Amino acid sequence: MISKRLEKWFAKFKLYFFTYKNGFFELPYLANSPEAMINSISKMPFTKHYPNKNFIKSNTPFLKADIYYQFIEDNIVLLVTQIQYKANVNYKMIYDKHLPVQWYFLTFQVNENPSIARCLVINGLNFADKSWTFFKPGADVSNHHFKGENCILLSLYFTEKALKNIFFNQKEQDFSVFKTFLDAKLQYLICPKTAAADVYKHEPMFELLKLDAKKADKVVVKQHTLAFFNAFIFQLNQQNLNKKHFEIGNLERIKILEVERLLTNAVYSKFPTIAFLATEVGISETNLKSIFKFVYGVTLFQYYQVKQMDIAKTIIIEGKLKIKEVAHTMGYENVGKFSVAYKKHFGICPSKE
Repeated sequence: MISKRLEKWFAKFKLYFFTYKNGFFELPYLANSPEAMINSISKMPFTKHYPNKNFIKSNTPFLKADIYYQFIEDNIVLLVTQIQYKANVNYKMIYDKHLPVQWYFLTFQVNENPSIARCLVINGLNFADKSWTFFKPGADVSNHHFKGENCILLSLYFTEKALKNIFFNQKEQDFSVFKTFLDAKLQYLICPKTAAADVYKHEPMFELLKLDAKKADKVVVKQHTLAFFNAFIFQLNQQNLNKKHFEIGNLERIKILEVERLLTNAVYSKFPTIAFLATEVGISETNLKSIFKFVYGVTLFQYYQVKQMDIAKTIIIEGKLKIKEVAHTMGYENVGKFSVAYKKHFGICPSKE
């Protein structure tokens, strides 16, 4: 079935390989499954597929790529890609309506020369030099890369069966945030670089498949695959996400998380102005106030004050500083104003703690 559909797809789209539009050379590929993707890419000009080595090599006027893949199980596939862009390229995911669409895919991307080239843009969002993306089956993705990028991508494809029977079967992991996203209408999740992203080291997996993907020990590869998936779960759990975060768009979520980070970092000083916060993340003041309250259930100042007062209470109870010193540390001009705010929040004066 898939081979016949692939031939029809190739006959239809071969004329559109690397057509130029809006500053990018477009590269369509069949995205229903890893098998469909591998076979559609293999048919592209200047591309050679080595099935006996699970390896694809491509050297076109637009990009140079080495792709290593491993079918770990029937419902888990791992791809490791090293790619250099000679021009701006936009990947277009094409879904054949006659083929099933049942694969999730998770990608960790590293741009090895971010100082030379602009970084990846997915569905209008700019990325840092490291980023995670997760897509539900059938997600519509516009994936733009820029000339000069030198990237390594680790991509994990899996079905619902693998998700439930293998990944979710790890009792020590907390999947609550991820499951909340799966239940939401949002089709894809984008996580630009954070401190947590640096925890994952891609080199061992890359080198493991690069040596010889066909001969790689599947047990070892599977262990690396679980570690890869768990690193993504760790990334999500570090972001303090709730259900509301998945009821807004990816761009809004990323901006609101950045505002939350700015507020948290400001607890030892005065409240940043809403104008400052809005300018920092590139959003209007009205939208910032509205979206933030929708996500967190409180205003920007209320959120900031809760954070600040919780820290102040801890310091006072531990007796590390005098109340006057705590007030000064928290950016209050005098201890009286601090005491009023503290009592309003906790119902008790700081001196009574």
